[in-house]
Amino acid sequence: MDDLSDIIARLAKQLTGPVIRVTVDENSVILDALPIYKSAKFDPTSPVTVQFKNQPAVDVGGPKREFYTRLFNDIAKADGGLNLALFEGPDGRLMPKYSATIVYSGILTVIGKMIAHSIVQCGIGFPFLSPSAYWYIVTGDIAKAVGYCNLSDVRDIEVAQLIKKVVENFCHPILIN
Repeated sequence: MDDLSDIIARLAKQLTGPVIRVTVDENSVILDALPIYKSAKFDPTSPVTVQFKNQPAVDVGGPKREFYTRLFNDIAKADGGLNLALFEGPDGRLMPKYSATIVYSGILTVIGKMIAHSIVQCGIGFPFLSPSAYWYIVTGDIAKAVGYCNLSDVRDIEVAQLIKKVVENFCHPILIN
């Protein structure tokens, strides 16, 4: 069985499509990235080269890594002009926000394309998700994902308080004896 680095290397060799050249404004990275990945003409075999406006750098990897790092930071923090919070929760334990607008927009699918394309090109992932969300995405197995949950993953405050009470009472010394 191949390890992850072998799989990524094999996928990287398939980046043989026409190069997508992107000029990015560092203040609107999301708005510059969305048209590329949302387009019906997006070809995942096309590598991206990035140049930031007013920065004379040749993209031999650095600008591309900077682009994806800023892009994912802005998405995680709902910055960059998107005006739509896609995730909620504490840093490092973000969960996709449940919203009919988000679901029907298909924006999470677009972000998935961005993440996969980034990982294959330069290794930049999306390290902001809760482990439970990550394992659900990777395996599709809710039972496996639940094993990685903690109370901060429950976004409904009332439900979180009820779970906390159940846990506290379950672990109460009187109940244990």
